Amino acid sequence: MDRCRNNVGDWPVRKINAHTTRRDFSYFVQKDIAMAGEAGCGFMLWDGKSKGTLHNMMNLVGAGKKVLVYFALDKRIHKLSNDQDLQTLLARCDRREIARIRSSLATLPNRSQSQLELHTQ
Repeated sequence: MDRCRNNVGDWPVRKINAHTTRRDFSYFVQKDIAMAGEAGCGFMLWDGKSKGTLHNMMNLVGAGKKVLVYFALDKRIHKLSNDQDLQTLLARCDRREIARIRSSLATLPNRSQSQLELHTQ
């Protein structure tokens, strides 16, 4: 049985079946999309490099949900309410990292949940 990776509050858990048995990025993306769909808002801890965390932020903001992000690079919490807020946060990141993440996310088979553009200018 799958165990929840980060459930320090012992919150109720619902199993999401992924269409793969490999525990790779695609596996977690499927679960994260379901979580973003059900969540009312999000709270992320982000190092400016994790594509999974950024993908979650994109899904939530794209669905019109608010996200609080503890951004490790400046040790501050940022409130994301829309695409402009996300772009403002991305402007604080290394442009090469954002380009790498954008390239990686472009290979996802179902991009319907990831329609926000990642600007690297």
